[in-house]
Amino acid sequence: MQTIANIIENVLMQYPFLWENLSDGLVNTSALARMMMPAVEREMGRPVKEAAVMMAIRRLSVQSPAMMQSRLNQFLRSLGDITVRSNLDDFTFRNSYTLAQNQARLLQEVSARHDLFITFAQGVNESTVIASTSIREVVEQVFNGEELLHHVSPLSSLTVRLPSQNMAVIGLYYQIFRSLAWYGINIVEVISTANEFTLILLEDQVDKAFRVIKDMKKG
Repeated sequence: MQTIANIIENVLMQYPFLWENLSDGLVNTSALARMMMPAVEREMGRPVKEAAVMMAIRRLSVQSPAMMQSRLNQFLRSLGDITVRSNLDDFTFRNSYTLAQNQARLLQEVSARHDLFITFAQGVNESTVIASTSIREVVEQVFNGEELLHHVSPLSSLTVRLPSQNMAVIGLYYQIFRSLAWYGINIVEVISTANEFTLILLEDQVDKAFRVIKDMKKG
């Protein structure tokens, strides 16, 4: 059976920014209750009192988000080194039978170079090659027969080393992306492995992103 608290919790789960602001005491609970009344009454199938909705909102505001935030803050302080690379190009190609062969060919072409950034990400319908701008002509030559969907340059990468227990921490990536979004930083690509993740950013935003993540480490 649906309760007012269940309905409000389900709504707030769709708007984590709102729930965090509510937990921080930045939201007028009376105004929020009035805004949520139609949704609550629709789900309950009967009229409800504004006071009951306000009571449910106040109880939820001090529950799990605050505890989760405390654990996240503790984890963020243990983030590892931040590595920045500049002068990158992002190429997105439509998937084909020859794309993997060309990826292997590209690696062979630049195997003698140890100063390069190069990575591949394969999706269902398209794949991305992110590489140092210094080998842009090599990439264009190797993938000349592929269908280029998108090309962005100049870009930079920001790689963050994660503690090994990162997969057990709920909301880690949300917390990082939320902070970046708050400061108006646009993420072009995200590359993730077990213990590190890399953000591909517009070159003029990487310094700001570095400061944001560095400040998160300070707690």
